[in-house]
Amino acid sequence: MSTLRLFVLVICCLVLLACWGGDTTGPKIVSTVPIDGAVDVPTSITITSTFDEPIDPASLTTDTFTVGDGTGSPFPATVSYLDLVGSLTPVDELPANTGCTVTVAASVFDLAGNPLGENATWSFTTADSAWGGAVTIDTRDDNCDAPDIAAAGDRLAMAVWRQSNGTAESIYACRHTLSGWDSPVLIDGENTDAEGPKVAVNENGDAVAAWIQVVGTNERVVAAVHTTTGGWSTPGAISNDTNNAWYHQVAIDPDGDVIVVWEQDSDIHSNIYSSTPGTWSGADNTSIESSGDVAVKPQVAYCSDGSAYVTWQAGLTVRHPPETKIGGRGVGDHGDSR
Repeated sequence: MSTLRLFVLVICCLVLLACWGGDTTGPKIVSTVPIDGAVDVPTSITITSTFDEPIDPASLTTDTFTVGDGTGSPFPATVSYLDLVGSLTPVDELPANTGCTVTVAASVFDLAGNPLGENATWSFTTADSAWGGAVTIDTRDDNCDAPDIAAAGDRLAMAVWRQSNGTAESIYACRHTLSGWDSPVLIDGENTDAEGPKVAVNENGDAVAAWIQVVGTNERVVAAVHTTTGGWSTPGAISNDTNNAWYHQVAIDPDGDVIVVWEQDSDIHSNIYSSTPGTWSGADNTSIESSGDVAVKPQVAYCSDGSAYVTWQAGLTVRHPPETKIGGRGVGDHGDSR
């Protein structure tokens, strides 16, 4: 066979392979958030569309990936794409109690240039802004009291309350997610009466609960930490046993670090939980209040950067009238100021 004929044969084979073996199939959408027909969807939701193969990111834009209510132009939004998932984030919250339709245009194409072929659409209804019907979340046939609740993120909440476990007044907790309320959990491990549960939660689902309970010879602050992977930790006393503790408050930061403060011996004390390695620092026997005044009624709050602030009332005599004081905790420093 001549060299020319061999060259022509090779070219023909390559052309046939390109025609028969190339990618000629357009992408498909395999899952969406929210799903088609979903109801009670949060108005702040980010809408996602997962494809079965990589698409050209340039083809997924605010013109080809939209959400609207059918009465006018689509709602203003931003669009992004990563790891097969397209994300559509409305600039403003979607209107409440409204039917919305998402559209991915037929012109969206894969890396080989194959288009979706036809518009992909799905619909959902946003949640009503009015109060829903009351739901009972405790399941025991015993009186309960002293509820507290904290919320963060999309419909993420944690509720705690006091209720008899059959032997003593104990602490129960119940988490709410987009799927609704979980079953309540007994988080108190002692068989002595507990009271005054307080709770805080962050957007990742980490939470802390603290309450007052007799442990040893005195009423102490007892706490448990909740993580999304491990559930509730074994509770333990975090205040010292020198005297009764009370008026406790809790705070948690985005990383799952916790501060609990309380009133004890006419001073303000604290204990800090670090999510890594997952331990408490130990009861701080040195008062946050540095002036020697009687200090009561602390409150605590975290900032998004991990710094924390505590405020309390100091001074309880006619000679020294009460004043509000604040302490700040940053990276490696403690302080308070009048």
